[in-house]
Amino acid sequence: PRTILEAPSDAEVLVLEMGTNEPGEIGALTDVAQPDIGVVTTVSESHLEGLGSLAGVLEEKLALLRGLKPEGVGLVGDEPDVLRTRARELGREILVAGLSEHADADLRATHLEVQATGGFRFTWRGQVVELQIPGEAAVVDALLALGVAHRLGVDPEAAARGVGSVEPGWLRGEVRRFGSLTAVLDCYNANPQSVRAAVRTLERMPSTGKRILVLGSMLELGAEAEALHATVLAEASESG
Repeated sequence: PRTILEAPSDAEVLVLEMGTNEPGEIGALTDVAQPDIGVVTTVSESHLEGLGSLAGVLEEKLALLRGLKPEGVGLVGDEPDVLRTRARELGREILVAGLSEHADADLRATHLEVQATGGFRFTWRGQVVELQIPGEAAVVDALLALGVAHRLGVDPEAAARGVGSVEPGWLRGEVRRFGSLTAVLDCYNANPQSVRAAVRTLERMPSTGKRILVLGSMLELGAEAEALHATVLAEASESG
């Protein structure tokens, strides 16, 4: 509510994060915001301590799409399958962005290639997009943002330039360099899916030397914490 009330009177678009770690929070925030556009990037095993299970996380995230205005539109990532399937069952206009064939044709990256920085270059609506944030997950986020921009009538060239100007946030894909050493700090609010994405990012980044992965704890996983830590560790150990 404070964000909405503090918005400048001439603001055209307001971007709000719907945070949650227990059932009902997103529904309450959506009632306040009454959004025209809802974006769900993905669904994963996060905040299980309060939401109970992956199914509980999904239901909480879908509350955003259920709470859209009647003429509103929802945008979702193409993974996991259950997200786009359930989203499309809500009777809303749903757009899907991503890297797979399940994404809508105009919200799918083409000519995808990784750059020396770990960020990706791709083509969207005839525009070349070069991301500063490393990893494939950033490509899906960028496509969702581009989908919103297109829905709001933003010129494709300006939209592509805009997402390309976004820099990594603190501890979220943040890249630091110390002489010949490149460190990618991606450890804010980690969950199994985000750790897997970080491992894939490290694997794909160009490197002339060793790639070293340093893992910390994933919090708020409830009864599943021990099993999920063991699974992610096993997967990381088998990576490159």
